[in-house]
Amino acid sequence: MSPKWRDQRMEQMKMNNWKAPGFRVGSITRVVSAAIIGAVILAAPAFAQEKRLKIVHIGVAAPTGFFAYLNKGAEDAAKDLGVDFTYIFPSTPTLPAQVETITAAIAGGADGIIINGIGDDKSYYDVIEQGKAQGIAFGSALGPQAGNGTQLRDLNDPFLFHVGADEYAGGVTIAKKLLETIKTGHVVVGNPQPGDSATCQPRAAGVIDTLKAANLTAEVQELTLDPGQIAETMTNYLRAHPDTRAMISACSPIAPYLEAKERAGLSDLVLAGWDLDENGVAALKSGKLNFTIDQQQYWRGYIPVLLMTHYLKYGLIPANAFLTGPAIVDQSNIEKVAPLVSAGYR
Repeated sequence: MSPKWRDQRMEQMKMNNWKAPGFRVGSITRVVSAAIIGAVILAAPAFAQEKRLKIVHIGVAAPTGFFAYLNKGAEDAAKDLGVDFTYIFPSTPTLPAQVETITAAIAGGADGIIINGIGDDKSYYDVIEQGKAQGIAFGSALGPQAGNGTQLRDLNDPFLFHVGADEYAGGVTIAKKLLETIKTGHVVVGNPQPGDSATCQPRAAGVIDTLKAANLTAEVQELTLDPGQIAETMTNYLRAHPDTRAMISACSPIAPYLEAKERAGLSDLVLAGWDLDENGVAALKSGKLNFTIDQQQYWRGYIPVLLMTHYLKYGLIPANAFLTGPAIVDQSNIEKVAPLVSAGYR
């Protein structure tokens, strides 16, 4: 062994045999390690008790039918992101009742509130200001105002984001699809919520404006949300207007329109609408329903929770709206979409 390595070996042996007071270097290492582990264990409860974000979604109605898909998306996002999520809705689907529900959510101490609006954006500005004064963030599970789907977000918009379909564009899409096969004649659009400026009215307007620009006659038939009333009214309308080439459901399930088409004896009538349920799937497969607009409402539930969480944690704000639609489902793709409807995703 060279003198150099012999000297290093001797120094190492001295260190191993050094005692102060009663500890060797190995013992000191074990004590330090134990201290670090103890500190981690003591700190663990602090992480475990870290406040979970509380996000509330203000819906239009109970989470059934159409809203079940939206709610599923929101709940899935909450699980994926580790936040607390609650879906609440007003006693009646009216703007005053919804504002009361928002006020209750503010009082409940939410960190972020997502609004699926009944009225236009400005209808909520006052109640949003009340919430913002308490440090609550607000987002919208409704698409941008009609025709504004591609515009950058206004920096003064009290809503941090908009997630949904451009409803007017959806109406335009339906009309253009109709014009592929219908060149003349009359079209009727059923609207069960005439005062709904956020959804039903812009949908109907998109259809009517586009068809009239193509020199077809078209009008809106005002209805209620009662399926029986829809079926009866539309049956009578079709009988009184035998030149009707197409019937559009702007906002309600397709079942009463299917009934009206059958009762009026118009098997060649083109029928289209919005959204999908099991009745719509069956009607598309049979050809009784020609096509429908899919706004992919699972995303309308999932994405707002994602965006709200990322804002509350990281301060991230999207530059423009997240558009979930319009998309078209017809006989060319219904076989792929149908299982997803049953599973709660479409």
